[in-house]
Amino acid sequence: MSLETVMVLARSLALAVNITTMFLCMRPGRGTGLTLSALVGCAVLVLTLTRVAGLDGFVLNFNGLLFLPVVLWLFHGQAFQKVFAFFMQYQFSALMISLADAVCGLTIGYDNPHTPAVMLALVIILMALYLTAVLRFGRQLFERLFIDGRRAEWIVYSLGAVFAFAIALGVRYANIGAWLNLGLVLFILWGFGVLCFAIVNTHDKTKHKAEADFAASVISSASGYYQQISELNNQINVLQHDMKYNLTVFGKLLAEDNREELTRYLAEVTESLAGTEPRSFCSNSVVNVLLVSFAERCEKQNIHFETAVYLPSELQIPNYELCIVLGNLLENAVEACGKMDSGKRIELVIKQLGKQLVIKVANRYNAKDLLAVEMAENALPVSMKKNGGLGLRSVRAVAEKYNGELIPDRDGEMFTAYVSLGL
Repeated sequence: MSLETVMVLARSLALAVNITTMFLCMRPGRGTGLTLSALVGCAVLVLTLTRVAGLDGFVLNFNGLLFLPVVLWLFHGQAFQKVFAFFMQYQFSALMISLADAVCGLTIGYDNPHTPAVMLALVIILMALYLTAVLRFGRQLFERLFIDGRRAEWIVYSLGAVFAFAIALGVRYANIGAWLNLGLVLFILWGFGVLCFAIVNTHDKTKHKAEADFAASVISSASGYYQQISELNNQINVLQHDMKYNLTVFGKLLAEDNREELTRYLAEVTESLAGTEPRSFCSNSVVNVLLVSFAERCEKQNIHFETAVYLPSELQIPNYELCIVLGNLLENAVEACGKMDSGKRIELVIKQLGKQLVIKVANRYNAKDLLAVEMAENALPVSMKKNGGLGLRSVRAVAEKYNGELIPDRDGEMFTAYVSLGL
C-alpha cells in the first residue's frame, strides 16, 4: 500500500466524518432523507473527481468545497453562520490528516515501508477521537456558537474561518518540513479553539445579560402589580367602612318603597365597586403578574389581547423558566404588533394536553420586520434588532430541557409560536 493510496483513503474517511459532523451538529432544513441523500451524492461526486479527474494532491485538498453550496441550501441558520461552520469542520478533519502526516515524518520517516500503514492507523485514530468529541459536544457547541445571530459579527467570524482554511490547506507541507508542518497544524487548531471560546464566551455574556434584563423586568412588573393590589385593598377598606351607611340608606328606601331612588342608589354603589377586583388570568401568581403586565402594555398600545389560560395547579416546571418562555414570546408579539398601524392582535393559549403543557402565542406582524429565513422544521425567524433571535433560542432551550419543542409558523398575516413542555 502506497502513501498515495493512504491519502485517498484518508480523504474518503474525512468526507464521511464531515458528513457525520454536519448532520449531527446542524439542523436539517429540507428533511432528514433529502439532506442525507444530498450529502452522500455530493460525497460520491467528490470521490469521483478524486479518482478520474487526474488532479494533483494539492488541488484535491480543495475539492470538498463542492459541499459548501449544498450546506448553504440544506441546513438552517444564517448564511455566514453556515459558512463558518462549514470551514471549521472541513479543516478540522483535514488537519487530522496533516497531523498524522507530520507525526510520521518526524518519527519513522516517509521512506520506511511501514509508513503508509502507520499513517492510515493514525488517521483512523485521530478521526475516531474527533468524531467522539463531535458526538459528545458538537450539537451543544454549535447551539452556543449560534445563539447570537448578528450578521456583522458572523461576517467577521466566517472570514476568519476562510482565512484559516486557506492557510491550513493551501500550504504544501512537503516544502516546509515536518516540524513546521506540525507547528502550523497545532497553531491552527489552537487558534480555532481560542476563536470558538471567545465567540461562546461573548454570546454567553449576551445571553446572561438578556436573562438578567428579563428578570429585572419581571421584578418591575411584580412591583407595579403589588402596588395596584395595595391600592385596591385601600379602596376595599374604605368601601367596607362606608357599607354600614349604605345599608342604612337601603333600609330607609325599602321602608319608603321608593324603588326608583333605590335602583339609582344601587347603580351608584355598583359603579363605585367597579375596579376593586385585581386582574386575574390564572391561579399561578408569578405567571399572573407577568400576564397582567403584558395586558397593560397591550392596552396602552391598542393591541387586542385574547387569552385562554388553563394552568395546572401543580407544575414541575419552575416559574422562572415558564416566565422565560411566556415573556420572550409575548415580548416579541408586542414588539411586532407595535410596528403595525391597525389590526393589532395577540392570542395566548395555555393548556395541558396529556403529559404536556402546550403554549400558543399568535400575533399580527409586518413581514418586512423579519429576515427572509426558512420556516420548515423548526427554523427560527430572526428580528432585525440587536441580539435578534436570542429570545426564541432561549425558549427553544427551555422546551428541549423538558423534552418539548418550539415550532414557529407564519402565514401572510399571523406569526404563531407553539411550545410544548413535558410535565
